[in-house]
Amino acid sequence: MVMKNFLLGLVSGIGATLAVWKMVRYRSNRISCLCFDKNNYNPLKPYFYEGKVVGIKFENVVFALHDAPCKLDYNAARRYCKTQYIGEKKCCLPKAGMEEYIPQVFEELNAMLVKWGGEPLKAKKNEGYWADGVGGLAWIIDFNTGDNDYYNYDEEAYVRPVIFWED
Repeated sequence: MVMKNFLLGLVSGIGATLAVWKMVRYRSNRISCLCFDKNNYNPLKPYFYEGKVVGIKFENVVFALHDAPCKLDYNAARRYCKTQYIGEKKCCLPKAGMEEYIPQVFEELNAMLVKWGGEPLKAKKNEGYWADGVGGLAWIIDFNTGDNDYYNYDEEAYVRPVIFWED
């Protein structure tokens, strides 16, 4: 279960700026803290492998530069991700809960994906991506709006392989 805590704080630097701190606790009880102040800090970074950009890293997630070539059902999406690599790491589906903090950087993430030769994440309504949910449920998540819902395994949705970076 994802537990959300929103903290409002001041970020000190040359003059104080207001930033939103968002903490998300994942099933693994790992806490990810997001502090995004557009003036001073960009949490998005290109992910290099052998001198080439192969993904975009945000917090502990690296997004592949491209979607799967077509929409897939849930089981086919999982199989597809297991055949994909970002660098030397095997990919997986995103996890339900990610869609809650991606909208804060959605435009910047898409700009970085395009800048480094990738394709942007889908932004239209009803263009969601498969994700692994809690309890083995199949979720379709929308990175643009933060919406989600669980679906029938036979429905088709877009697939964006990711890897999770363990510090």
